Amino acid sequence: MIRMASATITDDDVQRAICFTEKMLDACGTRLPGSEGDIKAADMLYEDMATFDESGKEEFSFAPEAFLGFFDILVASYLITTLLLFCWDAWLYGSAAVLTVGVLAGVSQFVFYWGWFDVFYRKTKGVNVVALVNPQNPAEVRQEIIVCGHHDSACVVNFLLKHQKLYAVRLILGVGVILTVYLLTLALAVLYASAGWPAPLLAASLKYGSLLGIFFVVPLLFYRQRKVGSPGAGDNLISSSMALQIGKIFQEAKRTGNPLLKHTRVRVISFDAEEAALKGSKAYVRRHRQELSSLPTYALCPDCIFQMKHFRLLTSDLNGFVKTPPQIVNETMAIARQMDYSPAIAAFPFGGGATDAASFLQIGVPALTIIGMDTGLIRDGMVYHTPQDLVENIDRELVEATMKIMLGFILAKEKNLNS
Repeated sequence: MIRMASATITDDDVQRAICFTEKMLDACGTRLPGSEGDIKAADMLYEDMATFDESGKEEFSFAPEAFLGFFDILVASYLITTLLLFCWDAWLYGSAAVLTVGVLAGVSQFVFYWGWFDVFYRKTKGVNVVALVNPQNPAEVRQEIIVCGHHDSACVVNFLLKHQKLYAVRLILGVGVILTVYLLTLALAVLYASAGWPAPLLAASLKYGSLLGIFFVVPLLFYRQRKVGSPGAGDNLISSSMALQIGKIFQEAKRTGNPLLKHTRVRVISFDAEEAALKGSKAYVRRHRQELSSLPTYALCPDCIFQMKHFRLLTSDLNGFVKTPPQIVNETMAIARQMDYSPAIAAFPFGGGATDAASFLQIGVPALTIIGMDTGLIRDGMVYHTPQDLVENIDRELVEATMKIMLGFILAKEKNLNS
């Protein structure tokens, strides 16, 4: 097996990743977190990991509806607040309190992924799938590199089905109205408490402004289709397939007597429930935190692999609040340039959510998200979170580039230990 000894990504490797993605789509269909198709995808991945040194499935409990349920809480609190504003006087305090609950739901569930409101939702089972490729002598492990993806898929987002250029505008208008009414309600409550209602013009403006704002806020209830999933080929089944194929390259090289790694363990993970606020990766790092911190560990987390023209390395995650260590960005960029690739460097946009890299970053493990999707505010032509997230809309060149860079990163880290 000379190909293994040369440690290159071939057309066959790329084709296997794409074909396995298509095979899982055909067998499992859409894979909303915790659904039958989602669990079946985990089983298929586990079966394909049978040849690895070690493999296993790890179950965890999570509430699949809790993440985007903040939209319902936010809109409901706004409508109740609007009603209470027309009652005036002491009801103003109730208005401020009710809308505070809605804003806290948005901050907890989406902005920071804290999950404070998860306890109010029904829980179900999620399944992470893990495989290890050890060096020839496991006792000589001095570092670990994780390659991962997620096998669940997102719900279809109605705001992306038509007029995609207005996607951000519709969200900003709806959420902006809520925050404006919230701040004015708080201000008016303070004024009322301290001066006994000294601002009748502000009060009238708030009352009728909030009534008008319903036109912009209620559409948030229809942001997504609650029971309809996206195929999720590029987001993010292809990444689980790529991670699997990368692992197989090292496993096969070892099996044929041409081991490529002496001091590095490769950990292949396909997470579940990424689309439910990273619940799979959060559960995993919580369970394995001591192990992940026991030696130098790095994580490569490709996500949204669609178009080569939007090839990017992200310098942050979790709506931009969690920063990616510059070293892993610079090292990956250097490897990419050696291969004549020029991915852009981009910060994670606020409102974009998060990727599984955030779970690693939050426990101090350097992790990098590689994407192939436009991160601009005004975008069009996206298949992300729509029924068009199919294998045919994944750029093969981007799959090849991502796999080459991941393989190159692992080999470079191994070389640094041996030099």
